[in-house]
Amino acid sequence: METDPSLRENLWDNIRYLAKGMKQIGANVLGTETASVPILIGNDAIMFSFTQDLIKNGIFTFPAVYPTVPKGKSTFRLALQSK
Repeated sequence: METDPSLRENLWDNIRYLAKGMKQIGANVLGTETASVPILIGNDAIMFSFTQDLIKNGIFTFPAVYPTVPKGKSTFRLALQSK
């Protein structure tokens, strides 16, 4: 990434594309400051079920529940790559 800025640019294109698409389907995207895009679910049971479905379909996620996040603020994170 230090010698080829197109990798970093492509990563940010991917982040913006994902965030825009998630917002279009009604997802609550919490921020896109990093390559890990957090999506607020709020309900732990729904979040765990959803992330299990994503993982089964080959989409790696990072679920976060209390005490990592405040109660009622459960999220999952999607990690993006440049390619």
